[in-house]
Amino acid sequence: MGVEEIKQSTFEDIVMSLLDTEYKLADIETKFYKLLDYQNLSAEYRKNLQLSSFFKGSMILKNIIDKYVIDLSSSLVPKIDLKINGIIIYSYDEVLKMYEEDYKYLPIVPRSKRIQKYIESNISDRVKTIQEKVTRKCDKKIKELKDSVEDIETIRDKIIRVYDKRDMINKNLEDSMYKAIKRYFDQWEDLDILTLYKGLISDCEKLEKYSNGELDKGNITFISDYSKKIFDNEMLEREDLAALLYLHLKLEGLSLKGKYNHIIVDEAQDYSELQMYILRQLSSNDSFTIVGDISQGIHSYKGIGNWKELMDNVFTGSDKELLSLKKCYRSTMEIMNFANQVIKKWRKEEITLAEPVLRSGDKPLIIKKNNDNEIINDIALRINEVKEEGHKSIAVICKTTEESTKVCQALKNVMDDNIHLITDKDTSYGGGVVVIPTYLSKGLEFDAVIIFNCSNDNYIDDELHIKLLYVSITRPLHKLFIYYKDKPSILLDIDGDYFDIL
Repeated sequence: MGVEEIKQSTFEDIVMSLLDTEYKLADIETKFYKLLDYQNLSAEYRKNLQLSSFFKGSMILKNIIDKYVIDLSSSLVPKIDLKINGIIIYSYDEVLKMYEEDYKYLPIVPRSKRIQKYIESNISDRVKTIQEKVTRKCDKKIKELKDSVEDIETIRDKIIRVYDKRDMINKNLEDSMYKAIKRYFDQWEDLDILTLYKGLISDCEKLEKYSNGELDKGNITFISDYSKKIFDNEMLEREDLAALLYLHLKLEGLSLKGKYNHIIVDEAQDYSELQMYILRQLSSNDSFTIVGDISQGIHSYKGIGNWKELMDNVFTGSDKELLSLKKCYRSTMEIMNFANQVIKKWRKEEITLAEPVLRSGDKPLIIKKNNDNEIINDIALRINEVKEEGHKSIAVICKTTEESTKVCQALKNVMDDNIHLITDKDTSYGGGVVVIPTYLSKGLEFDAVIIFNCSNDNYIDDELHIKLLYVSITRPLHKLFIYYKDKPSILLDIDGDYFDIL
């Protein structure tokens, strides 16, 4: 009660708002489906792809950036003097003192800008002082010439040449000083944040130097080459944003502290440790509510796989409590008991099996058909039956967007119902019959769910497929139907007491 100014945002929106830039992001589906494509891409490639995503959101990269910035800072001032026509206006030692002592309290980028501003504001005085020295030297020379002869007329030409040289030197000093400043600061490292970030991530030597052996050369080469391809298309991945913002914080000193009094993170299993670290910088008092389910971490390749590690690596020095919420109020006991048998195939200690409340219903029904057409026709009949029973929200869940598109069109060809295809462009669900890819169904619920193709060649025994199937299975409130052709997925190889077959 009494809470005001509640803001809801995605992490991507937060980053782009703070950096005041709209970055072009690579399609998240492309990588996600590459990780699922065990038929065309090798296990080694998919493993490296996962590692690349994990690395970009890891505290390893944070530490790499820390070391990189230290080196960048120590070598930022070029070992040259600011000269005009060979005359030293500001020496290297003088500028270095400004950088390491006078303006040390400023972050690197504001510090370098302050030094440049200082020189631009004071160079005219510095040049004027030098001009006065030139003039005094000239006056001394003229006096010496005059004292050397009795008849000044005999040295008039020499005197004129001395005056001309004085005027030329002083004029050149004045005319050239701002060009000299530009030439001088052009020798400084370019501190464009995006350029520096891309240069770090795509440079094998830098990654190897700063990673202190935490990445092997094969991993480094893959990360570098893969990132280059993304960068060459003038894009970033979503995984790049946390590291990019962190580099910005280190170099620009953007102040985030105290922006929010309390932060609630939903679907936290899909966040990386570095994202959480950034969010912690936004908090005024380390007040967080972090909610997530490791079992539904279909983006775990870039997210969090262990809550204790998150607390130890990110939320050090703060009071924290880990609570395990086991009760499931969405699905029936039969559906959740079936789902628990599937998620147990992940064989991870971190999983917490859901405990359904005492609401009973039908067991999940597993149905075999000979081909896709038979499945489509049977799904159409099943949808009508479920609607006649009074259920209003029905989802046909497919593994991929491509499969969802084909299934939606096929159902429209055999049904009169208004069937809607859910894509990543949709921002809300208004009920009715929908076809939706698994990764977009997370967080939604339906009266009935129909899983289109849970065949052995579509859902294999690995972490990502187990979690995808688990997410699909836990979407329905009342009814669950699972179709397959040829052989059922090995993930359905569980005790027959947990399901019915047709």
